[in-house]
Amino acid sequence: MASNEKEKYAYFPFVFSAYTVTLGLIYSPKVYVGSAFLGPIFTPMLFLLLGVVAGILMRIFLLHFQKK
Repeated sequence: MASNEKEKYAYFPFVFSAYTVTLGLIYSPKVYVGSAFLGPIFTPMLFLLLGVVAGILMRIFLLHFQKK
């Protein structure tokens, strides 16, 4: 695999994480875990993990199907 192929779609985890952090901030007043209110600090942090994972999976998916 060439170096430019390794860098292809490397921005996806960053884009997805920025999008999900924004959604986490928007929905932070409504998110409770059990009876604990997470607030505008910890809710975006939780959504960040989802965004990074989704971005990595999308990148892997695109790189896999692009080769065929």
